[in-house]
Amino acid sequence: MKRFSEQFNTKAKSIKLTATEKNELRERVVSYMEYHPLQQSEHVAVVSKNTPAISFILSPKMWQKFQWAGSFILVCVVSISYLAERAVPGDALYAIKVGVNEEVRSTMARGSYEKVVWETERLNRRIAEARLLASEGRLTEEVGAQVASAVKEHTDNARKEIENLQLTDKDEATLAAIELTTALDVQTTSLRNQSEGEADGQSSTEQIEESVLVASQAVDLVTEQDTLPAYDRLMAKVESETTRAHELLTGVVDSATQEEQNDISRRLEDIERKVAVAMGLEQTDEIMARQDLIAAVQQIHRLIVFMTNIDVRENMTVDEIVPVTLTEGERVDQVKLQITEAQNILNQIETMLTATTSELMSQDVLNKVAPAVAQGKVSIEKVTQLLLLDPVDVGSVEGESLEAYNLLIDTARLLNILPVETPQIETVLEIPAAEQEQIEMAPEVEASTTDAVIVESTIEAM
Repeated sequence: MKRFSEQFNTKAKSIKLTATEKNELRERVVSYMEYHPLQQSEHVAVVSKNTPAISFILSPKMWQKFQWAGSFILVCVVSISYLAERAVPGDALYAIKVGVNEEVRSTMARGSYEKVVWETERLNRRIAEARLLASEGRLTEEVGAQVASAVKEHTDNARKEIENLQLTDKDEATLAAIELTTALDVQTTSLRNQSEGEADGQSSTEQIEESVLVASQAVDLVTEQDTLPAYDRLMAKVESETTRAHELLTGVVDSATQEEQNDISRRLEDIERKVAVAMGLEQTDEIMARQDLIAAVQQIHRLIVFMTNIDVRENMTVDEIVPVTLTEGERVDQVKLQITEAQNILNQIETMLTATTSELMSQDVLNKVAPAVAQGKVSIEKVTQLLLLDPVDVGSVEGESLEAYNLLIDTARLLNILPVETPQIETVLEIPAAEQEQIEMAPEVEASTTDAVIVESTIEAM
C-alpha cells in the first residue's frame, strides 16, 4: 500500500477551485490589502534588515545621483564622438575618429556590399582630410604618406569584399565595383584639377593623387556581355540610387549654388530619360538595355560623389562629372544653329571669291576651293531638307551638318577669312551609343579628298 502522503498529494492535485471560488478568493485578498496597507517605514525596515546594500543603492537620492552620473557620461561620450568627426590627422581626437567611431560603424556593415560602400566612404574621408590640411598649409610629407597608405588600405579592403561577393553573387560584386571605381575616378580627376591650379612644383596633393590613381588601376570592373548584372537587379539599383540622389540634392541646398542645383537636376532628368530608353529596349535588345543601365548607375554614383564632397565641387564642374545629354529637340536645335553658322561662312567665302580678282589669288587655289564650296552648298541643302522631315533622323543630320561645317571652316581658313586658332565645333555632349554609331557610320562626303587638298595647299602656303 502506498504511503498516506503520496495518496494525499495525488488527491490534492486533482482538486481545483471553481471560477466562482477563484473570484471570491481574489476579492477577499484585495479587500484585505486595501484595509491593511503596508506602511512605508515598515517596508524600508524590512528591506534594510534583509538587504542593506540594495536598500542603499535603490534609495531615491542615490538612484537620482546614478541617473545624473549616467546622463553626464552619455553626454561626454556623444560630445567627444561628435567633435572627433571634425578631426584631421595631427589632432588629439583623430585617433577616436578612426579607431573608435569608424570601427564601430564598420561593425554595423552587415554584408560585403555594405562593407564596400563603407570602405569607399572612408577613402573619400581620408582624401577630404588631406585636402583640408593642404588648404591650411599643414599637409606635410609624413601626413601625405599616411593618407596615401590609408587610401591603399581602404581600397584593398573593398577589393577583398568584392572578391568575396564574386564567389556568391556576381551581380552584387559588379555593382559594388562600380561604386568603388566611380569614387576613385572622380577623386583622381578632382585631385588632378587641384594640382593644375596650384603653382608649378608646389602640388601638395601629388602623392595622394598618385595613390588614388594606382588604386583605381588596381580595381578591375568587368562589364562584358556574360558578366553584366541581371536587368531586374540593375533596375532596382537605379531606382534606389536615383531616390538617394534626389534626397541628397535636397540636402545640398545650403552648400551648392543655384546653378549647380539646376545642373544636377538636369543630369538627373537626363538619367531618367536614359533609363526610360533602356526599359524600351528590354524586350528587343536586353544586352544594350543592361549596358545603358550600367551607364546610368555610374552617372548617378558620380553625381552622388559630387554632391557629398564639397572639395570635389570646388575643383570640378558638373559637366566634368556627367556631361549633359541633349534631348532630340535640343539636338535638332543645335544642328540648326550649326548649319546657320555654316551658311554664314559659305556666304563670306562666296563674297570673297566674287570680289577677288585673279591677280590677288592664283587660279590653282581657286580651282581647289571651288569643289569644297560646291560640296558645302550640297551638304547645307541636304541638311535643310532632312530637317523638314517628321520625324527627323537626328543622327544623320548631326553627321551631315558637322561634316559641312568643318569643310567650310577649313576652306575659310585657307582664304584667311577666319583666324587659324578658331576652334571647330566638336560634339562634347553625350549621345546615346546607338546614335553615335550611326553618326560614325554615316556615308562620307564625296569631296572628302578636298580636305586633303586644302590641308596640302595650306602647308604649301606656309
